[in-house]
Amino acid sequence: MNTSSLQWLRKAILVANGLTFLGCALCTVVNIEWASGTMYGYTLNGTGGHNEFVAVYLGMWLGLTIGFFRALRHYHQAMVGDVLLTLVLLQGLARIYAIALYGVPPRHFLLFLVAETLSSAIGLAIRPLPGGATS
Repeated sequence: MNTSSLQWLRKAILVANGLTFLGCALCTVVNIEWASGTMYGYTLNGTGGHNEFVAVYLGMWLGLTIGFFRALRHYHQAMVGDVLLTLVLLQGLARIYAIALYGVPPRHFLLFLVAETLSSAIGLAIRPLPGGATS
């Protein structure tokens, strides 16, 4: 069953992911210490630590933001959204691997795990209808 409501759900997942990564990027710009320390548990050492966090995380978050909104714009080209949803799904699966290796992280990381894994799996299961059909 691939109804118009499921199409709407996949689109909502793409938008939610784009907005989430935009929020992460904005947090880094507004307060890097909070973004790195509170959200991720990192201690940034000096200029090099700050530069590297911004380069890797801000760059990736902005890239994912742009990618998810492009996936929405080119919705019927399923591969665009599929690649991005697969990246997020793999992040969730890597969190499971990290739990097996290092133990259970703080609660907010578990919430990330659930959100990443479920939204990506659902988004990947919903296939865009060809040529803009709504079912």
